Amino acid sequence: MLGWVSRLLARSGSGGGVELALTGSDPRVRAPIAASANMLHAALPGGQPPPLAATEDARLLLRADGEEGQEDDEPWPAARRRAYFRRPDRRRLHAFSPHHVYTFHTWDKSLGYADCRLHTGLGGGVDLAPYLGGLPLQLLLEDADSGAVAMHLDVATGRQAGAGAGAAAGVGAGGKRVGAV
Repeated sequence: MLGWVSRLLARSGSGGGVELALTGSDPRVRAPIAASANMLHAALPGGQPPPLAATEDARLLLRADGEEGQEDDEPWPAARRRAYFRRPDRRRLHAFSPHHVYTFHTWDKSLGYADCRLHTGLGGGVDLAPYLGGLPLQLLLEDADSGAVAMHLDVATGRQAGAGAGAAAGVGAGGKRVGAV
């Protein structure tokens, strides 16, 4: 069932580097954050807005291009930023600077984090919990070149939290405790 859903979603996806593998020994949905985040805000330290008040402003990230997204330009709408970063050649022109503070808002209409269901858009869905082997959904922010993990967030559903203290306590892969956000 998940193999069929993977193929269906991959065909209807908008590209942009999305890697979709819902079956096998390493199930994952991976996408470049600059091309997939619903909102991205880049700021200098001390100039960042409160996380829930942040609005789209990727000018600091886009300045590396030299032609687009200059400091005095108006911030691009999120749709324009996502479309721009869907192209791999453009993503290679930019890097997330450790000297900036980034705020991301991201959500997914096809994945219900609360109930751990993949909504197929066909009036139904697939319960992912049996495929996760008791593990929570994991959201990772990885370096594209090295694969180093910059952020690891476990999302435990109510069913998982009730099933064991490990998921509720934020114990991630390898039994390491993961920080709460």
